[in-house]
Amino acid sequence: MADILDDAPELSTAPSTTDDSNDSLLTLSFNQDGGCLAVGTAHGFRICNVSPYQETFRRSFDNRDGGGGIGSVEMLFRCNLLALVGGGTSPQYPSNKVLIWDDHLGRPIGELSFRQRVLTVRLRRDRICVALRDR
Repeated sequence: MADILDDAPELSTAPSTTDDSNDSLLTLSFNQDGGCLAVGTAHGFRICNVSPYQETFRRSFDNRDGGGGIGSVEMLFRCNLLALVGGGTSPQYPSNKVLIWDDHLGRPIGELSFRQRVLTVRLRRDRICVALRDR
């Protein structure tokens, strides 16, 4: 057993340059090939590589109104398109809307509105699937 632990790669314990103490986790989801992890937080979202684990980028939506929470984030494979739904105590977007986010542009490029709260979103190359309470 000691040999296995000795061969394991060391994890970096370097302190983060940003203060994450007030940023609570709201959601986690893997992309379609399982190589990336999309994380929704109370102040935005983050994209991380799984192996080796490393944060690729993050977007913070801290604004003067106190919003910024992302309750659902879904990544389309490894491209720049994401589906975002607001969440948490101060959501960035309404919980009944799905925003299609283009990270190269750094802004939403599309929006789907519903009469109910969006429970979850899944993306494929040819479809966007949205789950509502009764649909």
